[in-house]
Amino acid sequence: MTAAAFIHTLTEAMQDAIRKSGSKKVRDMSAWVAMHHRSIVDQYSETLLLEALDARMRTQLKKQAESGETLADIDQLCLDLGIYKLELDDEVSVPLDKEKPMYGECDWIALEDATAEQIEAHILLMQAQLHYEAKKLKDYTTLKTRMLQIGNGRTDLPISELRRMAKQAGTV
Repeated sequence: MTAAAFIHTLTEAMQDAIRKSGSKKVRDMSAWVAMHHRSIVDQYSETLLLEALDARMRTQLKKQAESGETLADIDQLCLDLGIYKLELDDEVSVPLDKEKPMYGECDWIALEDATAEQIEAHILLMQAQLHYEAKKLKDYTTLKTRMLQIGNGRTDLPISELRRMAKQAGTV
């Protein structure tokens, strides 16, 4: 009996791909799961399809927002409410899990139909995203600073080389 026979869930199949696919690319690992654990993929095909469409839809919404292309007439909305022109999206994302707003599903509500409660949930999600991005920025800045210290200011050395240098120098 092969090891694959003991894999029963999609999560286990993905972990198997991370260990065995020989690639660090998400697309390659996904293809490996599809090839080696087809029956599991087939069991979850509807969920996977919807997740893929959700991801593509989020990308499309972000592109649309970044381009300034909107379906809602934001200028008119601002005029009607007596406020200056605001930079708003056509829709607000309302997390379904308020305890973990960044990692769960969201309902997308047309701005015109959004309530103050839904706008507040969208604001909380945006604040969580900003906090996460600010932490990541700080962490990458710390990493870069340490890389420059170990590499004596050189910017062309990969982390793998800097790790080796740090171990050799005994600075870790």
